[in-house]
Amino acid sequence: MEKSMFFEPGKMTVTIDCAMGSSGKGMVNSSIASMFEPDAIMCNNMPNAGHQTLVHNTIYCGRIDYSISPKVFRKEGEYFRSVFKVFPASSIVTKSCPILIGPDAGFSIDRFFEELKMINDPSRVKVHPRACIVTPKDAERAAQNKHVSGTMSGAGPAQAKKLMRDEDCDIAMKHPELEPFLADTSEIAQFILKTGGSILFELPQGFDLSLNHGYEWPKLTSRDITAAMAANSAGVSPMRVGKIFGNVRPYPIRVGNVAGESSGTCYDSPELTWEEINRRSGADKFGADLTEITTVTMRKRRVFEFAPKQIERFCKYQEPTGLFLTFTGQIDYRSFNKTSWEEIPEEALDKILAFIAKIERIDCNNTPVVAIATGPSTDCFLIITPEIRKRIENLKTNSI
Repeated sequence: MEKSMFFEPGKMTVTIDCAMGSSGKGMVNSSIASMFEPDAIMCNNMPNAGHQTLVHNTIYCGRIDYSISPKVFRKEGEYFRSVFKVFPASSIVTKSCPILIGPDAGFSIDRFFEELKMINDPSRVKVHPRACIVTPKDAERAAQNKHVSGTMSGAGPAQAKKLMRDEDCDIAMKHPELEPFLADTSEIAQFILKTGGSILFELPQGFDLSLNHGYEWPKLTSRDITAAMAANSAGVSPMRVGKIFGNVRPYPIRVGNVAGESSGTCYDSPELTWEEINRRSGADKFGADLTEITTVTMRKRRVFEFAPKQIERFCKYQEPTGLFLTFTGQIDYRSFNKTSWEEIPEEALDKILAFIAKIERIDCNNTPVVAIATGPSTDCFLIITPEIRKRIENLKTNSI
């Protein structure tokens, strides 16, 4: 496997959730970066999205600071689990590359310094002076807007104040405690790309939540989630965007409903129960429960039948280089947490490959699935091998 599979010299790789979020982006980004460390990692995170990583202690590059909240960082056996709302999820699998936080990012000061405890070398962190500072007052304002069933984290109100250039808009350059980290992240990104380096840009949330291009108004986030948005946030030419990868879940989700309101529909796909997912995957036979709780709001996620139109629409707007199929345990639980193709029982593998063939038969400009994720840890990221690719192509041919 070559670095060129994920990164190109002088280009920025962008990873995007194909749908409405919670597709295992933290795990995927950490997996890619741990294989081939790029010359910089970058994000424009806001507190309305949390990105988890589960990393084996042999590849964990961050600090082990036990003063940090267990909600942010904790040890689980031979693994370390981290939840990022400020820094890129791949921060703790990269050793030395710059960690860039762009101008349309937003965070609380407390959360910034809490996550900083995990970074092996704080001098790697560079924050654009115009990044938003999200305050408790912003969260209070967001809580009044329950009809969108959002996270109520304050991301939207903070951006609105910045948009209006309000006097009370709080940005990073106003905080002396952030001064050691302030830098023009755009100039850094431009230099890295101009000199032949590569950047991994981790977009938060999901394409279908895009403010202007999302699926269902007004149940959207407060900005666009697109590769073009990544270029804009990075401050680089769109010509510098190289590979674009999208995450696909077997069963797309929406956030849980706020009391009396709905978080929306999903391309006319019927809503399912987690009990049904447990039954279909066979998880119930192992006494397992695949029910998911949101990272930020701690509400039970809503789950839907797979929607081919959703993936087709994503591909039309983003024209991705490749797709990652995550949460394969929801297709067949016997694949859960497997770290090699050989470990997956043949019957379970057949079901997963049939699902991949189903994805690739969608009108997606012949975009291939290039890897799967069988579980939450980076060692559960399996690249499609030539032998596996041959089986997928046979399934696609025989189904015509």
